[in-house]
Amino acid sequence: MRLEYKTDTDGVILTRLYGDSPVVIVPSVIADRPVIGLGEYCFSEKSVAPDGSARIDHEGAEERALSGDYITEVSIPETVKSIGDLCFYGCRKLKTVELYDASIGSDAFMNCHQLSLFILHKSVHEKTALRRILMQRNAETYVRFDDAEAYFPEFTEHYDLIGPAHIFELAIDGEGLRARQCFEDDVFKPEAYDAAFQRAVSAEDERTLCRMAAARLQFPEHLSEEARNMYEDYISEHIEVLAADAVLNRDLGLIIALAERGELSSEQIKQCLMITTKERWIEGTRMLLGVSTSYNN
Repeated sequence: MRLEYKTDTDGVILTRLYGDSPVVIVPSVIADRPVIGLGEYCFSEKSVAPDGSARIDHEGAEERALSGDYITEVSIPETVKSIGDLCFYGCRKLKTVELYDASIGSDAFMNCHQLSLFILHKSVHEKTALRRILMQRNAETYVRFDDAEAYFPEFTEHYDLIGPAHIFELAIDGEGLRARQCFEDDVFKPEAYDAAFQRAVSAEDERTLCRMAAARLQFPEHLSEEARNMYEDYISEHIEVLAADAVLNRDLGLIIALAERGELSSEQIKQCLMITTKERWIEGTRMLLGVSTSYNN
C-alpha cells in the first residue's frame, strides 16, 4: 500500500491511499506515529494532497488510488479523531464504513449513493458523531453499535407553493427525520426511537417499519418489555413483508439473526421459505433450511 500524508504535532493525517483492494483497512500507525485524521477529499476522486506530502511505497501488486467508485468498504481505526470535509465525496459504490468515533467534516459522505451501513464501535449510551453523520444523509442507513442496532429510514424534502402570494413552505416526507432527532447531547436515545416507531406505524410503509423493528430486535435484552413486545408483534404480523424485502435485496441477515435469537417461530421461518422458494432464490432457501433444521432438532 502506498500512502500520502501530512504530519502535525499529534500524529499523521492521511490525504490519499493507494492499493489493490476495494476493501480498505486504514492503518493506525505510520512511521511510529498514530494516524489521527483523514484529510478532506481523502477518498474522493478529487485529490487535494498538499505539496511536499510524504509517501510510503511498498513493492507488490499493481496499485491504484483507493477512491471514488473503486472502494466498497472502509475500516477506520480508533486512533482517527477527525474525518475531513468531503472525505468520501462521490464514492458511489461505498457500502460500509466502520469507525470508532471522530469529528465529522462538512458533507463528508456526500454522493455516497450506496452507503447504507455504519459500524460504530461504541456503546449506544455513549456520545458519538452519529447525529452529525445522519443529519448529513437523508438516505436510508443502518447503524450497528456494539450493543444495539437501528435503522434510519429515508426522508425527502421539497417546497410546496402556498396560494397566489408565491410563498413556499418546506415539506418533509418520511419518518426518517423524526428518527434522526432521537438524540440528547449527541447520545442516541433508543427509547425516543421506540416512541417514534409507534407514531410511524400509521404513516410509514410496512417495509420500512419491518426494517426498523427487525434492527431493534437484534439486541432485545436492551429493550423495555413494552418495546420488545411492540416490535415482536409487528414482525409477527408482517413477516411476509420482511421476507419479501430480504429476497428483493438478496440479504437474509436480519431474518437469520432473528431466527437464531429465537425471535421467529418455526411457522414464520416456513413462511419465509415459501417466499425464497417461490422467487427461486436457491442460496436463500438453503440458508433458511439450515435454520429450520436447527429448530426441529
